[in-house]
Amino acid sequence: FEVYLDGPQGPRWYTFDARHDARRIGRVVIARGRDATDVAISTSFGTTLLAQFDVHTLEGVGLLTLALIGLRSALNARAQLRRDRTRLRELASLALEGLAVCDGET
Repeated sequence: FEVYLDGPQGPRWYTFDARHDARRIGRVVIARGRDATDVAISTSFGTTLLAQFDVHTLEGVGLLTLALIGLRSALNARAQLRRDRTRLRELASLALEGLAVCDGET
């Protein structure tokens, strides 16, 4: 990620980019605000784990291509959810077996 700003200089507004001294093809605006507290991507309290964060950008593609990319991402997410559910069932089963052993019910 990087930050750029639109600022006034005289009667016009200009884009200032501290990292690149050249015109960019395009930018994806995630948020607009005065500072980082106004435009945080996420705000969390306590322990958190970001398991995945994907950003896909393509230059000059049609709506059909974008729809296919979205479909592929959705299918990948569903497959990961199925794997996660299976793993949680396995862990729950192990936990129940452990409780049974602790209670002397083997």
